[in-house]
Amino acid sequence: MTPELGYALTVGALVLALYGAGAAAMSGLKGRADLQRSSERAAIGVWLLITASMLLLVYAFLSFDFSVRYVANNTNRGTPFYYRITALWGALEGSIILWAWMLSLYTLIMVGRYRRTQPQLYPWSRPSAGMGERRSKGGAGIVITRRKKAAMPSITASDHG
Repeated sequence: MTPELGYALTVGALVLALYGAGAAAMSGLKGRADLQRSSERAAIGVWLLITASMLLLVYAFLSFDFSVRYVANNTNRGTPFYYRITALWGALEGSIILWAWMLSLYTLIMVGRYRRTQPQLYPWSRPSAGMGERRSKGGAGIVITRRKKAAMPSITASDHG
């Protein structure tokens, strides 16, 4: 039961993340506020599903649920408590789930922080999308937001020669 639930949670998170990315892109292109709100809710849902998946995997480690192949391959009954928790990211599959969780947390923080102050920024994966850029001759360009604050350096192929 545990492996099937974990698989369903991760597939659900993947589907929701794809929908959220598409809704965010469409809201940025079309300026539709309803799609923007929908993508915000999708980011919350992805974080919840990945968090539940991670907690389920930690529970499987702590309860020695050897029906989960990842648990069977990365722990045994003699493994101390602390090492059973850290075994979550001890192999490839657990590391990927941990990174997915951290990225979903980062997305959630960005949405929470910028949804009111700079809603035109976060539908895009690149900070300069839809914004004006100023390039200097010898170095990296600086992305200028509408409030005239410098954001991130942006290096293009023309900057390298």
